[in-house]
Amino acid sequence: MDLLSMIFTFGLMSVYFIKRPPVELKLKLKFSEPTKQLIRYSLPLLITSTLLNIMTWTATMMLGYYKSAEVVGVYSAVSPLVGFLGMLIGPMGFVYVPVVSKLWGENRAGLV
Repeated sequence: MDLLSMIFTFGLMSVYFIKRPPVELKLKLKFSEPTKQLIRYSLPLLITSTLLNIMTWTATMMLGYYKSAEVVGVYSAVSPLVGFLGMLIGPMGFVYVPVVSKLWGENRAGLV
């Protein structure tokens, strides 16, 4: 119930401050073309990263609802470690798979 009231209050205040901003900002930002391209490229990455964080937090909250605090603590400690291992293994796959594919295509599969 508290979460629902916070969401409602946030929505109400957002609409209010959009219609009646307390301070008028006369700040006009001008970006160069490379900066605009970088922002366009980075925006989907930002959205994806944010959604991934929300999914992790949701998993922790759901686990907390159904299990004890001890289980949630262990999950919260191990979850970042698993993500770190994925960061190490992922780039290896980007290098390994093309090399193996090239060797396979050249009928040199014995080197794999």
